Amino acid sequence: MRHIYTKGESMVRKCSSILFIAVFCSIQISTAQTQSALVDSLNQRISQSSDEAQIIRWKLEIGSSFQQTNPDTLISIAQEAYTMAEQLGDDQLFIESGLLIGRGMIRSGDYTPALAQFNDLLARIDALNNPDHLSFRAEVVRGIGNIYFIQFQQELSLEYYADASAIYEELNDTLRMGSLYDNIASAHLELENFELAEEFYLKALDLHTDNENVMSMASTQVNLALLYDRLQRRDRTVYFATLALNTAKEQNALIMESYAVRILGSVSYQNKDYQSALNYYQRSLEIANELEIPYEQKDSYLNLSRIYEDLGDYKNAYEHYVQHKVFNDSLINQQSANKLAELRAEYETTEQQREIELLEKEQELQSARLISISSGLGSVLLVVLITALFFINKKRKEIELLEKDRIIADSKKRIAEEELANARLREENLQKELTNYALHIVEKNDFLEEVKSEMNEIRTEIKNSGVLKQINKLGSKIYQNLMINKDREEFEIQVEQACDGFFKSLEQQYPNLTNQERRLAALLRLNLSSKEISGILNISPKSVDQSRYRLRKKLDLPKSENLGVFLNQV
Repeated sequence: MRHIYTKGESMVRKCSSILFIAVFCSIQISTAQTQSALVDSLNQRISQSSDEAQIIRWKLEIGSSFQQTNPDTLISIAQEAYTMAEQLGDDQLFIESGLLIGRGMIRSGDYTPALAQFNDLLARIDALNNPDHLSFRAEVVRGIGNIYFIQFQQELSLEYYADASAIYEELNDTLRMGSLYDNIASAHLELENFELAEEFYLKALDLHTDNENVMSMASTQVNLALLYDRLQRRDRTVYFATLALNTAKEQNALIMESYAVRILGSVSYQNKDYQSALNYYQRSLEIANELEIPYEQKDSYLNLSRIYEDLGDYKNAYEHYVQHKVFNDSLINQQSANKLAELRAEYETTEQQREIELLEKEQELQSARLISISSGLGSVLLVVLITALFFINKKRKEIELLEKDRIIADSKKRIAEEELANARLREENLQKELTNYALHIVEKNDFLEEVKSEMNEIRTEIKNSGVLKQINKLGSKIYQNLMINKDREEFEIQVEQACDGFFKSLEQQYPNLTNQERRLAALLRLNLSSKEISGILNISPKSVDQSRYRLRKKLDLPKSENLGVFLNQV
């Protein structure tokens, strides 16, 4: 979250999806110490019991305990319960196990199989037509809505949220309704429906308060602070961020505390209260260092460097900026590349102008020689020569003017062609760099998925609880890296910088496009395939194809016209 050096709306756009996915991740800090003891206790009970239904319930409880720390372990345990429940013929336990599997898949970023899992469950519930399963149906359709939200299909997610909301209202389930209101508000925020986002966040906060759900209250308060920061309502921003900060400190929820202090640091900086901003961002850096989150360390160092610079403490500003560069040395210096290209073009233009001036001087010297020779002729031929020279000189000047015009026209044409070639070369190089960076993101995520899989295999063979805890901690860090995916944010920054003119032109011609559709258009303009785009956005290729179809409809393109070619002409 770049509170100091980006606009508020950019900060909200980047943070809202993260908070949606990791809204309860701060609970992990306070529950990790008791997780191992809980798992050991339940495994001991399972080994001593012959009641299959009770064993399934205990397995679901164990799986749920890994929801924040290790979703792969959650899926594995839930799959065991799922199979047992199906063999036992217990519909309720079967549905509960299937729900837990789908949630684990979402946590792991496996959205396509998660969507298939939820759709299968929904078909099973509808076929059973049991009134006692109504609550399960709401959870399933809400899970589908969550997947569409993460895949930037907010309009579709709201349709499923409305279905779940009707069921919760019928059941008077205020606890789940409060959480669902948070989801609905976040979807409206992504669609820039600010009044509706505020309305549902406040409804969610009221229900969380009535149910005394402390951490849910804090997460909603952070979301409200982000919303009000985007709307430039600083008093409300500070009010809700402070409430969330107090709760985070009481619950020892470090990640929640990090969100709150960065929001307060941003507001303090905007108010030129540099000392307060310094304190907030130093605390943000402490949390980032403690949790070993590199992208938060990078941002914290840069924020602190800017504050020290404004305070005139250039030594500290320099030292913190150096630390920022350590974490951020892969960014492309496009401004320097453009400046070099401009200097090269200017040099070439100057050289061409000098060639034209030399040609003109040489032609003037030739004219002077002809005049000198003609003056030595006799008086008898003077009149004839003068007449002849008059017509010759006139013709010569016409030829010289035509020749100068031709040289100038050729030079201008050559300069224009070279400028066009340089521009095309810059664009091709930029596209290659952005494409390589996109492939780097896909390769990195594939590598992390492979590491996760290998760690899961190792985990089943390790009996030492201390080593197992360390492996789970590594798995959690890999999971957080996959979920939050800062490489994708840095890639989006580079695309926004490189395609600034394209975005302006697109907004003028098609003002009804959403932010997600504009981002997709920029990626298509870079000639990225659906598979590459799905790897960058961490969604399925099918979802990319659906988004492309909706984009074509809004652009009113006939089927015969290529979408990528059209976007490159905007």
